[in-house]
Amino acid sequence: MPRVRDVLHRFRPAGIPGAATPAGVPLDRGAELTAELEPLFLELAVTERECAEILECADRHAAEIRAAASERARALVAAAMDKADAERAAVSARMRQRDEAERAAVLAAAETEAAALRHRVDARMPACVERVVASVVDMLDEAASSDDPVAGPV
Repeated sequence: MPRVRDVLHRFRPAGIPGAATPAGVPLDRGAELTAELEPLFLELAVTERECAEILECADRHAAEIRAAASERARALVAAAMDKADAERAAVSARMRQRDEAERAAVLAAAETEAAALRHRVDARMPACVERVVASVVDMLDEAASSDDPVAGPV
Protein backbone atom coordinates (compact mmCIF):
# COMPACT_ATOMS: atom_id res chain seq x y z
CA MET A 1 0.00 0.00 0.00
CA PRO A 2 1.48 3.38 -0.95
CA ARG A 3 2.25 5.78 1.79
CA VAL A 4 0.47 9.07 2.06
CA ARG A 5 3.62 10.97 1.29
CA ASP A 6 4.05 9.07 -2.01
CA VAL A 7 0.48 9.90 -3.04
CA LEU A 8 0.97 13.57 -2.22
CA HIS A 9 4.25 13.66 -4.14
CA ARG A 10 2.39 12.91 -7.32
CA PHE A 11 0.55 16.17 -7.10
CA ARG A 12 3.47 18.50 -6.51
CA PRO A 13 4.05 21.19 -9.02
CA ALA A 14 6.30 20.40 -11.95
CA GLY A 15 8.27 23.60 -11.72
CA ILE A 16 9.16 26.24 -9.24
CA PRO A 17 6.84 29.16 -8.69
CA GLY A 18 7.36 31.93 -11.11
CA ALA A 19 6.75 32.34 -14.80
CA ALA A 20 4.47 29.93 -16.48
CA THR A 21 6.03 26.90 -18.07
CA PRO A 22 4.71 24.12 -20.19
CA ALA A 23 2.48 21.76 -18.32
CA GLY A 24 4.37 19.23 -16.23
CA VAL A 25 3.70 15.58 -15.56
CA PRO A 26 3.59 14.54 -12.01
CA LEU A 27 6.76 12.72 -10.95
CA ASP A 28 6.52 8.97 -10.07
CA ARG A 29 9.56 8.36 -7.90
CA GLY A 30 8.83 4.63 -7.35
CA ALA A 31 8.67 3.92 -11.08
CA GLU A 32 11.80 5.98 -11.62
CA LEU A 33 13.71 4.04 -8.93
CA THR A 34 12.48 0.72 -10.33
CA ALA A 35 13.56 1.67 -13.82
CA GLU A 36 16.93 2.83 -12.52
CA LEU A 37 17.63 -0.23 -10.35
CA GLU A 38 16.08 -2.95 -12.53
CA PRO A 39 19.26 -3.56 -14.65
CA LEU A 40 21.29 -3.72 -11.48
CA PHE A 41 18.92 -6.29 -9.97
CA LEU A 42 19.04 -8.32 -13.19
CA GLU A 43 22.84 -8.35 -13.03
CA LEU A 44 22.64 -9.23 -9.36
CA ALA A 45 20.35 -12.17 -10.17
CA VAL A 46 22.91 -13.44 -12.67
CA THR A 47 25.65 -13.06 -10.07
CA GLU A 48 23.54 -14.87 -7.49
CA ARG A 49 23.00 -17.77 -9.93
CA GLU A 50 26.75 -17.89 -10.58
CA CYS A 51 27.40 -17.92 -6.82
CA ALA A 52 24.89 -20.76 -6.37
CA GLU A 53 26.59 -22.71 -9.17
CA ILE A 54 29.99 -22.10 -7.61
CA LEU A 55 28.67 -23.31 -4.23
CA GLU A 56 27.14 -26.42 -5.83
CA CYS A 57 30.41 -27.15 -7.61
CA ALA A 58 32.33 -26.62 -4.37
CA ASP A 59 29.93 -28.95 -2.50
CA ARG A 60 30.38 -31.64 -5.18
CA HIS A 61 34.14 -31.20 -5.10
CA ALA A 62 34.15 -31.34 -1.29
CA ALA A 63 32.06 -34.54 -1.39
CA GLU A 64 34.55 -36.07 -3.86
CA ILE A 65 37.45 -35.06 -1.62
CA ARG A 66 35.70 -36.53 1.43
CA ALA A 67 34.99 -39.78 -0.44
CA ALA A 68 38.61 -40.02 -1.61
CA ALA A 69 39.88 -39.26 1.90
CA SER A 70 37.53 -41.85 3.36
CA GLU A 71 38.75 -44.45 0.86
CA ARG A 72 42.36 -43.54 1.61
CA ALA A 73 41.68 -43.82 5.34
CA ARG A 74 40.12 -47.27 4.81
CA ALA A 75 43.17 -48.33 2.79
CA LEU A 76 45.52 -47.01 5.48
CA VAL A 77 43.62 -48.88 8.18
CA ALA A 78 43.71 -52.09 6.13
CA ALA A 79 47.44 -51.66 5.52
CA ALA A 80 47.99 -50.97 9.22
CA MET A 81 46.06 -54.12 10.12
CA ASP A 82 48.17 -56.15 7.70
CA LYS A 83 51.32 -54.59 9.07
CA ALA A 84 50.14 -55.25 12.63
CA ASP A 85 49.66 -58.94 11.77
CA ALA A 86 53.17 -59.06 10.28
CA GLU A 87 54.59 -57.29 13.33
CA ARG A 88 52.83 -59.73 15.66
CA ALA A 89 54.32 -62.64 13.71
CA ALA A 90 57.79 -61.06 13.84
CA VAL A 91 57.52 -60.42 17.57
CA SER A 92 56.31 -63.96 18.12
CA ALA A 93 59.28 -65.31 16.14
CA ARG A 94 61.70 -63.15 18.14
CA MET A 95 60.14 -64.34 21.40
CA ARG A 96 60.44 -67.97 20.27
CA GLN A 97 64.09 -67.41 19.38
CA ARG A 98 64.71 -65.77 22.75
CA ASP A 99 62.93 -68.63 24.55
CA GLU A 100 64.95 -71.18 22.59
CA ALA A 101 68.16 -69.34 23.47
CA GLU A 102 67.17 -69.26 27.15
CA ARG A 103 66.23 -72.94 27.01
CA ALA A 104 69.58 -73.75 25.39
CA ALA A 105 71.40 -71.72 28.05
CA VAL A 106 69.52 -73.49 30.87
CA LEU A 107 70.19 -76.87 29.23
CA ALA A 108 73.88 -76.05 28.85
CA ALA A 109 74.04 -74.95 32.50
CA ALA A 110 72.27 -78.16 33.56
CA GLU A 111 74.65 -80.29 31.47
CA THR A 112 77.62 -78.46 32.99
CA GLU A 113 76.24 -79.02 36.48
CA ALA A 114 75.55 -82.70 35.69
CA ALA A 115 79.10 -83.12 34.37
CA ALA A 116 80.48 -81.50 37.52
CA LEU A 117 78.28 -83.79 39.64
CA ARG A 118 79.49 -86.87 37.68
CA HIS A 119 83.06 -85.72 38.18
CA ARG A 120 82.52 -85.39 41.95
CA VAL A 121 80.76 -88.78 42.02
CA ASP A 122 83.61 -90.35 40.07
CA ALA A 123 86.10 -88.77 42.46
CA ARG A 124 84.24 -89.85 45.62
CA MET A 125 83.00 -93.26 44.45
CA PRO A 126 86.18 -95.29 45.09
CA ALA A 127 86.40 -94.01 48.67
CA CYS A 128 82.70 -94.71 49.29
CA VAL A 129 82.97 -98.20 47.78
CA GLU A 130 86.06 -98.85 49.87
CA ARG A 131 84.22 -97.84 53.08
CA VAL A 132 81.19 -99.96 52.21
CA VAL A 133 83.40 -102.95 51.42
CA ALA A 134 85.36 -102.40 54.63
CA SER A 135 82.15 -102.12 56.60
CA VAL A 136 80.81 -105.35 55.08
CA VAL A 137 84.09 -107.11 55.73
CA ASP A 138 84.04 -105.92 59.36
CA MET A 139 80.47 -107.17 59.73
CA LEU A 140 81.42 -110.52 58.28
CA ASP A 141 84.47 -110.75 60.50
CA GLU A 142 82.37 -109.92 63.51
CA ALA A 143 79.80 -112.50 62.56
CA ALA A 144 82.49 -115.15 62.02
CA SER A 145 84.25 -114.43 65.27
CA SER A 146 81.18 -114.49 67.38
CA ASP A 147 80.13 -117.66 69.05
CA ASP A 148 76.82 -117.41 67.45
CA PRO A 149 75.93 -120.82 66.13
CA VAL A 150 73.39 -119.31 63.75
CA ALA A 151 75.93 -117.18 61.96
CA GLY A 152 78.22 -119.78 60.54
CA PRO A 153 81.12 -119.31 58.21
CA VAL A 154 80.40 -117.27 55.29
